[in-house]
Amino acid sequence: MADCDNIVFWSPVPAGSVFKIKAAGDKTTFTIVVGRSRNGAPKPVIPFADLVPGPAQQVVNSGDRWAFTPVVSLFQAVPQPVTVEAWLEDSAGAPVTLPDDAGAQQPLHCNWSFSAMGGTPLKIFVAA
Repeated sequence: MADCDNIVFWSPVPAGSVFKIKAAGDKTTFTIVVGRSRNGAPKPVIPFADLVPGPAQQVVNSGDRWAFTPVVSLFQAVPQPVTVEAWLEDSAGAPVTLPDDAGAQQPLHCNWSFSAMGGTPLKIFVAA
């Protein structure tokens, strides 16, 4: 599966959906934190320990507009990519979907992989 774009918009999602995110890779070669804000107000950062192995999660309530900003930093080039996975589930744990341009339901699920030294920010917007 190809990586998602570095900017993702998931809206509108059902109230009570659960945003989940995790990362994997050689823990000695990278770090990741997820900045977040709700309706424009900053919220505590999701730390490395909650993301690896994860997943960290955040409920999206009615009227919520969340911005999640994962920042992945690799200290060296790695032979096995560091991966980040983010997705939405409903309150029962089933995938949340939205229609694509053709009207087919697509799960709100993204993957990214990183192997080059350096830092990469992602941006994920989720609104109910």
